[in-house]
Amino acid sequence: MSLVDGNKRFYEFAPAIRTLSASVRDLEVHRGWDADPLFSILGEEEESSGRDWITGTALLGKDRIAVIGSEREAVRELSFSLRSFPSVEQHAARWQKQRSTWGDPLSKFESDSLDEDGKRVLQYLRNVFTHFDDRPPTLWLGFTSADWELGWSDNWSMECDVPETVFNELSADILNGHCRSLDVSLSLQPTLSNSAYAPPSVPVCLGVLASPGQSDARSNGWLQGLTWIRTPVSSQAPGLATAI
Repeated sequence: MSLVDGNKRFYEFAPAIRTLSASVRDLEVHRGWDADPLFSILGEEEESSGRDWITGTALLGKDRIAVIGSEREAVRELSFSLRSFPSVEQHAARWQKQRSTWGDPLSKFESDSLDEDGKRVLQYLRNVFTHFDDRPPTLWLGFTSADWELGWSDNWSMECDVPETVFNELSADILNGHCRSLDVSLSLQPTLSNSAYAPPSVPVCLGVLASPGQSDARSNGWLQGLTWIRTPVSSQAPGLATAI
């Protein structure tokens, strides 16, 4: 497990969690339904009602993100999606079901050939997943490589979860024209940086680990905050005069 990428950036653990900030534009509210494979695997009934979610384009404030070990350039722009959970208890229960269903996601990293950095990362990841059992992640950030058979291009994406009450208020403001953009603050676990001791004002490159032999990569963490400005809707339509 190398902590050096193809562009010769060396990554190390940041001594403190570094918060990522991003602005999100092009907001849209979607409604649909799809079969959740987790329900089928667990032998439970699938949700019959439709689901709402919000999409947009996120731009990191000053930092960049890259796949460790890859020749690809670091990026600032990611596709964004936001979903809701009814309660903290249900969110935690769902995380536990995922953990028990999919097994140990870190077993693929185990190898007698791991160097000291690799062993240190593996142990840190195990500590992180133990922490997630107490505080389930609300951020999924990752890279999916292009696949010509499936017809998609390289893509960086982040998906966040928020309580249902927050989601409903935000989606209503978007639909009613009161919200055009929002700001999010995020923390990744583990936080791997090419300049671990850089102060928050200095841009850094954060690294995400790929599974051995894979080009796709992902990391979990938490959505630390979400803010938006409630913009009043103009009473005058573009190109039309308002009658007095």
